[in-house]
Amino acid sequence: IRHYWGPHTWEECLRFHLDGQVDASMHTCATSCESICQGREPRALLRPKRRLAIIVAGLKNRFYPLPLLRHVVGPAAKAGWEVDLFVSLCTHSSPRFNHSEFGAYWYKPTPNPRFTNYTTSEFQRYFAGHARYWGAHRTSLFLRDRDHVVGSPPKKRRFTGISHERVMRSALRLWSTEVVWRWMQEHGFKGYDVVMVVREDVYFVDDVDPSRFTEPNTFFARGFHQYCRVDPIHSHLVDDRVLVFGRAAAPAMLNLLTEWYTHPSPRLDSLGAPEVFFGRLAKEKGLAVSLVPGDWLPFFAALHMRVHKTSLPMLCFRDGTTAHLVHPQGPCVSSEQYLKISSEEPDALQYVSGVKLIPFCEEFPLL
Repeated sequence: IRHYWGPHTWEECLRFHLDGQVDASMHTCATSCESICQGREPRALLRPKRRLAIIVAGLKNRFYPLPLLRHVVGPAAKAGWEVDLFVSLCTHSSPRFNHSEFGAYWYKPTPNPRFTNYTTSEFQRYFAGHARYWGAHRTSLFLRDRDHVVGSPPKKRRFTGISHERVMRSALRLWSTEVVWRWMQEHGFKGYDVVMVVREDVYFVDDVDPSRFTEPNTFFARGFHQYCRVDPIHSHLVDDRVLVFGRAAAPAMLNLLTEWYTHPSPRLDSLGAPEVFFGRLAKEKGLAVSLVPGDWLPFFAALHMRVHKTSLPMLCFRDGTTAHLVHPQGPCVSSEQYLKISSEEPDALQYVSGVKLIPFCEEFPLL
């Protein structure tokens, strides 16, 4: 495991160096721990009134950091928020899943090629430098070469509407998030006005305003399949790729795997899918659940797919089509913004006309 801390005062650097112990509950198999601190001279600062924590836990090969920094960290920092990033990534997928990073094999997915040849230290410098540029107050990056090991849920807690593999991928993701949250609590990173949990393959396409999520006792999420279209069948479900918690909701909810496996309420038994679990748990905790408009959390899931065996990997967005952009049925990224983010993306397709676009995966042959 490697930790990156920064920027800090010299006193903070010394404290982190002296107290830089790895939490044993992280179950890491790494053989070394390295703390990297970039200090700055002490200066008097008034504590910002609002604090945002962003947690990302997943696989390095599925991570798209720049849209997160550009559309969440940057706007929040500019608006006066103190933004702390906590990112935990595994460099290799679990053997439980045949070392495959992707459950959605039908997209013919490949790892994000941007980081294929990065060493650990190069990736650290890349991410920490970009986070600092976009205004992150503190960046904590955890990299491990073996994924966490989690047991199967109790029989009554197995999701009935999905495969066992997807159940275990969900369990691994929830535990990875919980491990980061526990580490934050044990090391004094508490009292955030807003905590945002972001899946590593999320690609934000427009700015997020964290001031919309400051109700302390509320759990926020986007409705499932409710961006650029309206799917009434799934409108009551939570899109769990981005979860947002108010100040009191975060500590009540973020021991996610423990709550799933051990919460005594029978209302959490035999649920159909993870998208049901989050809203049900929030209600069991006495929290308000707010399914927000799609443009409050404007993102698509992204991946690189290999359309043909001999072609280079192509960046694309999941769960949509160009028709949803041209004729949106609900809140959606504007055509102007879509062209803008495509022009900023090095891996966007460039057409003969010179226009760059990020296409939708579903518009190419799938398995």
